[in-house]
Amino acid sequence: MRNLNHTFSLYGLFVSSNGSVMKIRIIISVLAVCGFFGCSGLDLIDEPPVPKPESGQNEEKAEIPLILDPVPAQNASNPNREIDLGASAVLDNLYKLWDSLIADSEGYIQKTVLGKDGSNTYDIFKVRLTEKNNDIYRKKVFIMPNQHGIPYDPIDASWTCYYLSEMLVKNNKTNQVWSEIRQQFDITMVACCNPWGVVNRSYGTYTTDPNGYHINCNRNWDYDFIPNQVESTGKTSSGPSPFCIPETQYLMDIIENEDFDLVVDLHSYGNGTAGMKIFVASQENEWLAKGAEFMEYVSKMVEGVRYSIGVSETALNGKASPYLSLKKHISAFTLECACCSYGDKTTAYDSNPLTADLYALVAALRAL
Repeated sequence: MRNLNHTFSLYGLFVSSNGSVMKIRIIISVLAVCGFFGCSGLDLIDEPPVPKPESGQNEEKAEIPLILDPVPAQNASNPNREIDLGASAVLDNLYKLWDSLIADSEGYIQKTVLGKDGSNTYDIFKVRLTEKNNDIYRKKVFIMPNQHGIPYDPIDASWTCYYLSEMLVKNNKTNQVWSEIRQQFDITMVACCNPWGVVNRSYGTYTTDPNGYHINCNRNWDYDFIPNQVESTGKTSSGPSPFCIPETQYLMDIIENEDFDLVVDLHSYGNGTAGMKIFVASQENEWLAKGAEFMEYVSKMVEGVRYSIGVSETALNGKASPYLSLKKHISAFTLECACCSYGDKTTAYDSNPLTADLYALVAALRAL
């Protein structure tokens, strides 16, 4: 819990002793105690659009309580599921959901096909979620789900991006949280960064290095890059040179052409709700503190969530997060989702871990 000063602004008319009428502004300051995502004061006067704040300048945040409905289980045991995330045709079905949602979004979601993956089989596309009113500054966020494929990184990362988008389209008029996000954020996502790895159950991409190892998306970024370095997990390789595969080229091109306030590298190696993680590239990264604050809130809202936060446990060679934060100086971190298809297969893609994933992503946005 922390203290927040809440300020209410009122306007009224004041009649002086000589009969003149003056318009005055009355400021009422209330000291309130509020949790990280509690309610705050309301300004009763509409303010004009605010330009992007200067670096280091304090920004006012909306403080609508972060309370979300549970995400339904997305597995074969739930007859009301939107998709069976454990099915062999999961990528094709997820892409169909995206197309239907985009068609229903009334222009809020814009789709751009970036090209084919390394196998020349699967489309890789990005979506941009932005309101039509461009007079209001919105923070720009880029989310990259599933650089790795099944089984090490199940598809719940890509699903969480889709479900977040669905809530922003379908529930923004009935839920203040989704309305707030639509008004405050301009969000870009790649629907699935490594579709071949998801379909073919590979930690790497289709493309191989000279030794026959599949190239790992998250070892192919231009930070302390070591050519053809073999990664023990999934027996993958960094590849002969940075950005030598379509999958990382697309991501790099998006980053180079936008001024993002935050990039989230979204994985799903969390081994259930008991193993959610946030990794950063250095002790100086602001998301060490921010992540601890918002994940503590998530752990109180979703049963069974336990988490850890720290500097990357393995070498930084070729990874996205250090490339972004240490080389490009973009605010960035890696979030390991609840990885709900690991462990007990009877609870694969069950409601609780999917809900934890959604809470974590929304809480990260609100902590920006």
